Amino acid sequence: MAVLKLHPTSEADDIGFESAALRNTWQPTRRCRARCPVLRTPDGEAVIEQVTPDGVRLARALTWLPGRTWTPSDATAEALRALGTTVAEVDTALAAFEHPHAGRLLRWNLVEAGRALDLIGYVPDADRREVARAVLQEFVDQVAPRWARLPWQVIHNDANDANIVLDDTRARA
Repeated sequence: MAVLKLHPTSEADDIGFESAALRNTWQPTRRCRARCPVLRTPDGEAVIEQVTPDGVRLARALTWLPGRTWTPSDATAEALRALGTTVAEVDTALAAFEHPHAGRLLRWNLVEAGRALDLIGYVPDADRREVARAVLQEFVDQVAPRWARLPWQVIHNDANDANIVLDDTRARA
């Protein structure tokens, strides 16, 4: 099975980055023996421009592994260890991965937490707003300068219940 995704042309760099990361990590391991989920046209293109009623969009097709998504009842100690191992394998595969778009700004990147100071005014409760401001300001003043000097790498960082697929045809992980 596959899904066709349409993206605004402004996401071209993000799509290129994601596709390159998938190609880099999707190697046969003891847990995953599938091919890269990025499908290509007969000409070898992973992304093509498509004219839609809303304008030009970037189209790409992705496959996914058969199985079911993770549920809270799957969270046994053994399954959590297997999940941690799998996430570590993916991040290890990404250790040497480099891409021109790897350093892009992402709101959910903890390194960028100080940027949320601009959003503090949206916290309706005054007491909570001040606690959030103090925590974020301490991060900006104390943590961010030190963190910026540490080595970093691309990681997956999105192993959530909608992105974890279990293969029930094998013994449970």
